[in-house]
Amino acid sequence: MGTVILCLPRKDRFSTLLEFYFQRTKIETEVVTSRADFFRSLVPSEVSLVILDALMPEWSQISELLKCDRQTSGIPLVVLFPKGHKPGNAEEFIVLGDEHLEEPFEVGSLLKISMSLLESRRNGNAVVQQVAFHLSTVETHLDRANELVGQLLKGAGISEGEEGMLQEAFREALGNAAQHGNLYQADKFIKVLFRLEKKRIVIVVTDQGRGFDHQKFLEHARNDDPLSKARERYQEGRMGGLGIIIMNRSLDELRYNEQGNEITLIKNLPVK
Repeated sequence: MGTVILCLPRKDRFSTLLEFYFQRTKIETEVVTSRADFFRSLVPSEVSLVILDALMPEWSQISELLKCDRQTSGIPLVVLFPKGHKPGNAEEFIVLGDEHLEEPFEVGSLLKISMSLLESRRNGNAVVQQVAFHLSTVETHLDRANELVGQLLKGAGISEGEEGMLQEAFREALGNAAQHGNLYQADKFIKVLFRLEKKRIVIVVTDQGRGFDHQKFLEHARNDDPLSKARERYQEGRMGGLGIIIMNRSLDELRYNEQGNEITLIKNLPVK
């Protein structure tokens, strides 16, 4: 069992209490109070879990650097938020942890979550890298989301051409979420989950809209001449459907949730 890093604004009674409880279970802990100290202590093979307080200066940069680096992405991350500032309330672009707690919370709840994440990591899974982030529906955040997914796709195991097609599919899904789902309302959020597994890449985009009747569009994209159908709708003054065609042709699987406000893009990796 590796070290648990407690990334906190200061060493105080709370940090002492956490150290005490982890040590009771024979788990080594280290308290760091700055970004520089955190990354000095971050040896991937020796760290089993990170607990990060959102009151830490530059906490969001710490979260992003930890989860977006493929070498450290597998280290479970628990983020502690002050009351009223859990994910979904913040207006900035945030790379999320694996679990989150909002004050006030019981120390026992934090320990239970931590032990569950540690156990899950010990057992191993098919996920090579997982990055979750949420953003408000503003142009700068949409641009950053597209840029981040582009970075995550680098070296993921697909060809440069497939990489470009998958990024274009994501761009379309994100644009639909912003335009048709959230109606470009800045106070509404989009959630993105990027997951690189051993055999495939999965990207999930969720908006806060009402959804739509996606079944007929998927049916046309899969079974009919989709481009002709899109042209017919355009000539009739009806838009929509072309984006689904683009995505469907770029992916091995495309699916929506029942409501239609969440889309999952799946690209299989080459068999080795």
